Amino acid sequence: MTSFLIHNLIRSRSLPGAPKATIIVLLCINLILFAAPKKLLEPISGGCSAPVWGRNDRMIAFTTRELDELYVIELDEKQSPYRVANAKGVGRRFVFDPSDDRVIFRQRAEAHPAKPERLVSCAVYLHDPQMVTNNDGPLIGPYLIGSEIVYRQDPFSPYTSLSGSVRMAGPYVEEQGRLSVRDERGRELFETAPQDSVSGFELSPDGRWVAIVLGNSAKTLEIVSTLDGTRIPIGAGRWPGWSGNSKRLVFLRDKPEIHFAEIVVYDLSKSELRSVTGLNEFWPDEPSLNFDGTRAAFVHDGALYETPTGLAP
Repeated sequence: MTSFLIHNLIRSRSLPGAPKATIIVLLCINLILFAAPKKLLEPISGGCSAPVWGRNDRMIAFTTRELDELYVIELDEKQSPYRVANAKGVGRRFVFDPSDDRVIFRQRAEAHPAKPERLVSCAVYLHDPQMVTNNDGPLIGPYLIGSEIVYRQDPFSPYTSLSGSVRMAGPYVEEQGRLSVRDERGRELFETAPQDSVSGFELSPDGRWVAIVLGNSAKTLEIVSTLDGTRIPIGAGRWPGWSGNSKRLVFLRDKPEIHFAEIVVYDLSKSELRSVTGLNEFWPDEPSLNFDGTRAAFVHDGALYETPTGLAP
């Protein structure tokens, strides 16, 4: 890793004329401050994708590059990952239920003439798929908000729980692609400007915050409260993911001048940013935090990795 980084730093245009000794010192500081990520799994079926932590940090669920298989790996165990599902429509959205014993995922009902997407629950250790929705069209989700599994019919609609209750608070896609944030009474608290391009958004597990990605090439992050519309500008960033307790947000911050990206965590309670990986030999993708934000999982070249964030519980 050291020789790789020195080579890339020396040829970087961002450090014109920098002495090699200075570069080596900076590199050594980087290696001391950031723990080396641990490879959990080699690529499966073309590559791992979209890792999701269980609430007790014991398991990580992930899909494959084709987004039609779902696996669960037990951390600190030397067992092969379990394949929970092999079905069309799994996509990137799946969650552990509050007990952590089952995974909820989306599956296309091929036998139905309209081929709707429905939510299916399956035990981690026993293949016993159970359909938990009976809709006739597409859906978005699932999400775990509080202790309830919820989903949406489309990004214009509120969230619906498996029991049928409706949750209004959250992000909504409006006319011409603008994004609004509403509270539990459906009142609009925030709306992106007409010139803003929305690249993505993520509702926190407690339903109180929305992380919004703005821009196309140069992306920036902003957090908006669903309680009162409070706005927290984060700066450059993309691909946000919340910790299970909703106190920390992980995202990627690109470093195009040195051909790298770093994983960064924002701590809401302290209003602080922390780089998790710093300069490294990885181009991380799809970062995900565990429940308290002390560990992060990510994908690099199709393999699954895990690393401490350096934050206290």
